[in-house]
Amino acid sequence: MVNQKFPRFLRLGDSAITIQFGLDTTRELNQQVSAFINSLEEEINTGYLPQIIEYVPAVSSATIYFHPECNQADLISSLKRISTKTINNHQLGLHWELPICFDPSFLNDLTEISEQLEINPHELQKKFCRSILQVKMPVPLFDKNNHIRPTLLRSGDMVSWKPITLPEFEEIFNSQKSKIDWAPYQIQMQ
Repeated sequence: MVNQKFPRFLRLGDSAITIQFGLDTTRELNQQVSAFINSLEEEINTGYLPQIIEYVPAVSSATIYFHPECNQADLISSLKRISTKTINNHQLGLHWELPICFDPSFLNDLTEISEQLEINPHELQKKFCRSILQVKMPVPLFDKNNHIRPTLLRSGDMVSWKPITLPEFEEIFNSQKSKIDWAPYQIQMQ
């Protein structure tokens, strides 16, 4: 059941507005925010809403920053249309199944963690792979060449893990090696 008091449109001066989907921090509200942001991104990426400078999703709200000289009544009308559409057509985020390699060469601390948690290392791996996590905020997995969806994971997406063997890891790594700029990920040892 949709609460008729929400979403609320709260002006923040002359160049921002917060759209509040509720006051709780529930998964359902976060999924509404995520669906709203996904729809907003689609409209921005297709050339609509050029007055929007940026947007910041939170757990139960989203803040939209815009050019102060824009027609705010038209912008708010567009944001209300998008929020109504996303609440009525509640789109869930994507579910990503990410590979994880439990080869001992990658697991320096598995024994220590297993001992601290008092669980067998194999059981810990199985438990980890059964977990499904919801992305609450964007993470820095970015592809500047993808104008439609530049971030891999977005708020509202779900992440689970699929165990792979060392040969499978090496195959994936080698197939992607030439496509990834590894410079930002290199650690300088002194």
